[in-house]
Amino acid sequence: MKRTVWGSSVRSPNANAFSVDARVAIAALCLLALCIGFAWTVPSARAQAAAAGAMPAASDSNPAGHDKRAYVVFEQAEFVVHDALTPPPADAKWSIVDLPDSWRQQGRAVSKLGWYRFRFRHSGAQHTGSGTGQRAIYITRITNNMEVFLNGSSFAVSGRLGPQPEESWNLAQFHFVPPSLIREGENELLIRLHPDGYPRAGLSQVYLGDSSALRPLFNLRYFIQTTAPQLITGVLVVMCIFSLRLWMRRRSETMFLLFGLMTAVAVVRLFHHYLRDTPPWLMAAAVPAMCWLTVLQTAFAFHYAKRPQPHVEKRLYWFAASCTAMLLIAALTGWYNKATGIVYILLSLLNPVLAA
Repeated sequence: MKRTVWGSSVRSPNANAFSVDARVAIAALCLLALCIGFAWTVPSARAQAAAAGAMPAASDSNPAGHDKRAYVVFEQAEFVVHDALTPPPADAKWSIVDLPDSWRQQGRAVSKLGWYRFRFRHSGAQHTGSGTGQRAIYITRITNNMEVFLNGSSFAVSGRLGPQPEESWNLAQFHFVPPSLIREGENELLIRLHPDGYPRAGLSQVYLGDSSALRPLFNLRYFIQTTAPQLITGVLVVMCIFSLRLWMRRRSETMFLLFGLMTAVAVVRLFHHYLRDTPPWLMAAAVPAMCWLTVLQTAFAFHYAKRPQPHVEKRLYWFAASCTAMLLIAALTGWYNKATGIVYILLSLLNPVLAA
């Protein structure tokens, strides 16, 4: 085999057959990953559909819900900034907010604590905590942590609070409500949100009701938000090893090197789904990983189509390296969040150009 330029060569017929077989292997691995994800998702989707068909998901247009249906969805809440671990005083100045509530859009300081208040009525016999009578609270997303109170008593915490908090922003929340805390008539549910300095602090809609009705919704959300990314990450690790081993055997096949690097970068981007305490270096690597993933995907597409573009690829590598250097400097100088916004804007402008 005679090499011409990096990433291309004059191949013998046997080498070309090997290349075709390897392309088929890569396509087969991708198809296998999709099949596994689809097979896992369908049962959860059917369970959600069955639950939705049997139990109407009610939405209340105000912070109060009525306790007659299987569950209620709070689309609004009362909110107040109260930087204390105990519930706000009676004279606190609450205001109505829509859910999901974004602290960034509202211009709130993420160094403070925020309290959300919901009211609902309960009538009838006290729940025993067994069978379908067990109540639960389900929240699709919070950033970053929370503690939940019912009628002044704490009953749920999303994760470790305090100076070194756990990361809960990528986890759906499902907590049983102790029957002893539910009162006849008016009830008050409070959620204390800990932004923990995250710029995207906020709270999604809140579901409250029968645990057997909410569990399928939580299971599906947890799969989409947590289990599926973990599964994809594991598949990517296998594909990365497979592709790099192929490249080590056939160094002229640059396509396999690019595919291996692409999957390795994707693993770095997704690995936080396995962790509740992400190392700072891994958090800082998330956005640079997006840059390199975009660049390597483009270069891989060129080589997969047997149309390498050395000059374009070189410029893309310089772009990714420049963004990485800018983000590294920004992380050391306290401007990382603003630099991240700039990089995402650049990527959004670059993607249509690459697609064309």
